[in-house]
Amino acid sequence: MDRRAIACFDQALEDVGLTTGEPLRQVLHDSFAWATTPAMARCPESADDVPEGLSIPR
Repeated sequence: MDRRAIACFDQALEDVGLTTGEPLRQVLHDSFAWATTPAMARCPESADDVPEGLSIPR
């Protein structure tokens, strides 16, 4: 799931005009991957397993 979320985020960055190789795009990609990968890895089977009220790390 985390790879799919990151791919969608990368596509959104491209949709708004941030192309591969731009430093801002890389920073946004890295930040999103850092924030989502560990969180999604805790509940790999189903979205129903995710506890209510979780926040994104900052």
